[in-house]
Amino acid sequence: MISFIGSNIPFVDSGLLQAIRDTVSAIDLGSLSSGFITLLEDRQHHLSRGDSTDQVTNQLESSETLWRQQVRSIVEEMMAPDQIIWTDDEESLDDHYFAQHVLLKIKDRFEM
Repeated sequence: MISFIGSNIPFVDSGLLQAIRDTVSAIDLGSLSSGFITLLEDRQHHLSRGDSTDQVTNQLESSETLWRQQVRSIVEEMMAPDQIIWTDDEESLDDHYFAQHVLLKIKDRFEM
């Protein structure tokens, strides 16, 4: 799960990056923590350079909900055959709480 999310870090925008950083700081990732934090820092460095050729980032920033749709789809695939029920309340969560909510769903599923 963490490696999959980590593999997508190079494509996130600054808002999602901050939400992931806040969520990761609230959840114990154990031995995966340092590598994951390095990925986050590398992406932050890339974004701080202001690379205007990053087309994926531009696409994500142009659609506020695109990343949420992608996250839902990915999580549903990861959880199969179990069903994930998404509520309208989750749409109203800010990015930080949405990311934290999704990561906790994943964590709960795999701790069983």
